Amino acid sequence: MKRKKIVFIVNNFLVGGVERLLLDVISFLDKEKLDIKIVTVLGSGPLKDSFLKLGASIYFAGFSSRKLPFKLYWILVAPITLIRLTFFLLKSKPDVVVTSLFQADVLGMIAAKIVGVEKRILIQHDIVQFKKAIRIVKKMFALKYATQVVAISETVKSFLIEYFEVKSEKINIIFNGINYEVFKKGRREVLNSSTSVVGIVGRLEKVKGHIYALKALKFLKEQHGLSPTILLAGDGTLRSTLEKYTKEN
Repeated sequence: MKRKKIVFIVNNFLVGGVERLLLDVISFLDKEKLDIKIVTVLGSGPLKDSFLKLGASIYFAGFSSRKLPFKLYWILVAPITLIRLTFFLLKSKPDVVVTSLFQADVLGMIAAKIVGVEKRILIQHDIVQFKKAIRIVKKMFALKYATQVVAISETVKSFLIEYFEVKSEKINIIFNGINYEVFKKGRREVLNSSTSVVGIVGRLEKVKGHIYALKALKFLKEQHGLSPTILLAGDGTLRSTLEKYTKEN
């Protein structure tokens, strides 16, 4: 039986919700029926080894552009990444291309359209609004070129229709699959179980604002003598910084 070829295109392997979801999805796919390849357009990341363990081949079409201004990336780096991505798809001849997140959506859909991949699926994970020019780029070169759009909720579907003007019949809602067994392994007893426990789940990056929660804890302790229990679940580049702040305060 000939295996279907599917290429997943993502930004990178940073510790994020989209990357974790993709990791879970691929781990449950039947490798005997599917030939799976993963492509990144913005370099690697901490989850690289986890993706390698899945047994899927990985190709880095681009590199990290964190230090480059947004406009410079699209002028200097994106065209090269697009060329590399297009040649990769020409060589691999996938039956399906699946993209997630802005850069991967735009570059992935353009390349897949150029190559002539029949099934081009874009997964919309959020309801983030862009500046006008960026919004037009995603609308014209990602959502328009996609043959199918997956929304992870009713809210996201409504957002796609109202904000990006995607036709309703082009959108399918598929809720995020959650592997509960992973979370069972991480269960732990809290020493002072008589008090309420606040949990914060998210990658340890500046955009998530964990430092504000820690500063609030410091304020409660110093000004009101309160020390509620808070558990942070996640990982990221700010882990050591947040751990240091916690120990010092």
